[in-house]
Amino acid sequence: MTDQVKLLVGTKKAGFVYSSDAKRQNWEISEPILPGWSFFHMSADTRDSKPRMYAAANHWAWGPSVAKSEDLGKTWDYNSTGLAFPPEMKEYKENRTAPPGVPGDWDNTPAGVIGNIWNVQAGHESEPGVVFAGVQPAGLFRSEDWGKSWRPVEGINRHPSRQYWSGTGGGDSCIHSIHVHPDGAKARPGTFSRRTRS
Repeated sequence: MTDQVKLLVGTKKAGFVYSSDAKRQNWEISEPILPGWSFFHMSADTRDSKPRMYAAANHWAWGPSVAKSEDLGKTWDYNSTGLAFPPEMKEYKENRTAPPGVPGDWDNTPAGVIGNIWNVQAGHESEPGVVFAGVQPAGLFRSEDWGKSWRPVEGINRHPSRQYWSGTGGGDSCIHSIHVHPDGAKARPGTFSRRTRS
């Protein structure tokens, strides 16, 4: 695989894996990955002897998912156990307004539901199996089993200023980018876009 280059491409209608050799002159394109799903982000995880691919995949009927592949994109698993806000998180929307009907907006999202997955990022190399997912409404989730099951990162998800987060990411606040600090696992990701009101 060292001679091979993979380019992960997400679109509104599917994901794709482009493959080439080190010269990058000729490219092959994969079959569409999960046709009909919108791919907000795709990433590769090379921390293990078995490279993995992740996708922030969202579907209008089946909802959001962190799709995973362990065979360089040939097959994908889109089960994401535990990737949801606790139902009582709705209390954090007080004093907020959002345009009605916008996908992923907090005011129109049923309790516990995530609107969209925006970003998926492998954790630090010292923590094999750790993966982070940034979502809309703004939230951060952590997996410790290569993206099979998830739990919320409460320091972000229950931040005291959450009630003032609003209106980015196509309708509501979102965590659209995750950067894991290179110095080690103690540094946590948490890059997100928000607009505050006073």
